This record gives sequence, C-alpha cells and structure tokens, in this order.
Amino acid sequence: MIKEHAKHTAILLFANSAEEDSRAKKLHVDSGLLESLNQHALKVIEATDLPHFHFSEKEQVGHSFGERFANAIQAIFDKGYLNVIAIGNDSPHLGKRHIQKAATLLLQKKVVLGPSLDGGFYLFGITREHFDAHGLESLPWQTSFLYQDTLAYFDTVACQTATLETLSDIDTVKDIKRLTNYIKSLGSKWMILFSKLLSQRMQFSQRMEIAPEILVQQTPYNKGSPFCFA
Repeated sequence: MIKEHAKHTAILLFANSAEEDSRAKKLHVDSGLLESLNQHALKVIEATDLPHFHFSEKEQVGHSFGERFANAIQAIFDKGYLNVIAIGNDSPHLGKRHIQKAATLLLQKKVVLGPSLDGGFYLFGITREHFDAHGLESLPWQTSFLYQDTLAYFDTVACQTATLETLSDIDTVKDIKRLTNYIKSLGSKWMILFSKLLSQRMQFSQRMEIAPEILVQQTPYNKGSPFCFA
C-alpha cells in the first residue's frame, strides 16, 4: 500500500526555519530548541517512506498565509503528484500513523483534516481534483473558525471530508505548559525541551522586568492555526 501511496502522494512540510519561528512567535528562546520541532516533523515524515518537500520562509511565495500555503500545494501538484498531505512542525503528538491514514483517505478521494485544539488544523490532505487555490486562500486563516469554516467550504463544493483525531500544537507558552501534562504520551525528551523553553522564557521575563503572565497575553504568531490569547 505504501508503494501505491508513493506513486500519487507527497508530503508538504510547511514550516519556517527555527530562526524565523523564534523571531515570529516571540517565544524568546534559543532557536536551536525550536529546531527540535523541525527535526521531529522530518523524522515522522521520513518514517512514512512518502516523498516530501519542505517549504520554509525561503521557498514560500505570496503575501498572505493563505496565498503562500496554496502556492506551496500547487507547486507540488505541478511536480505531477495527485495528492498532497500538508503538515506543520508544531504538533509533537503527530505520528506516522496520522499521515498514513491521511494517505489512505486521499486514495478514497476525500479531503482530510487533522483538527487542533485551538480551532485550526495540524494536517490538511487534498487531491488535485479538489484543489482550488482561490478557495483555499479565502479561508479564515489564523482564526479560531478555521477548522469549522474549512469543513463548511468543502461541503459547499460537494467534497467529502474525513477527520483525524484532535491534537494540540505549539503557538504560545500556554500551549507548551498544556503539553507538559501529556509527558507520558510524548516522552522524556519533550519534557526536557519544554522545560528549557519555559526556563528561558522566565529568564527573559525577569530581564525585561515584566511578569510572565503579561508576556503570555501577547498575541502570538502561528502558521495556520488560529491566533489566540494564552
């Protein structure tokens, strides 16, 4: 089945570099720590044996998030693939099984969404026949309505959708704190990473003489999941 998927399906890792994430998300941590998230995503992708392409800020083309995302998907279709599975780098619970299930559902001509707790989604799978760049660009990116409005959009164009399990992603310090409650399912390496992130965030707060609670209230940056206040 994997060979059949590989003939038609490619994975798009739509994720900025660790340096850009560190700057844009305003987490104020060593970018080397954020690189662990990129490496985790790549490790999961490589385990699927599916072809993949990484579009960081260097490869992305367009002004808005929706335009850049749609252009990246179109670029993969232009390579001859019939299906694209797009993921980010900020869902530590994302595993090979999620991608493989999405690949199977795409062969059934379904649009696949992996919803995240904040109202966005961590995975988006689409066939070439269901892809419309303008429709994708028009979705309410970076709002808490993204997942529901995406379902509604594909319903209006008579595309059948399939939903994976809901996962959490990392866009804010609050997300990191919440994920530490799931350390048994994530593993010790993530606890070490999150502890460093939170420790560095606290040090930054103290240097700026601002309470961490105030910093958490800043509007975070993210790459597709909605903006939300921590």
